[in-house]
Amino acid sequence: MGRRTQLNINIPPELLKALKRTSIKSGKPLSTLVTETLEEAISANTCKKSRGSSLTSIEKRLEHLEKNFFSLKS
Repeated sequence: MGRRTQLNINIPPELLKALKRTSIKSGKPLSTLVTETLEEAISANTCKKSRGSSLTSIEKRLEHLEKNFFSLKS
């Protein structure tokens, strides 16, 4: 992973408790869990953006079909 830096953030106490519980259950240090979680979120967001335009098009078409279906059903 290379060089590391420190990040200080303010989060709700409930979130910190959930992170600590998850860290203990997974057997990973809290910093590792947070790092992996952030990396996964960024990776998922990057993939989502690259597929975004085609997904948006499909979502719009699906929404249009659902509206037509529900209007026919009524």
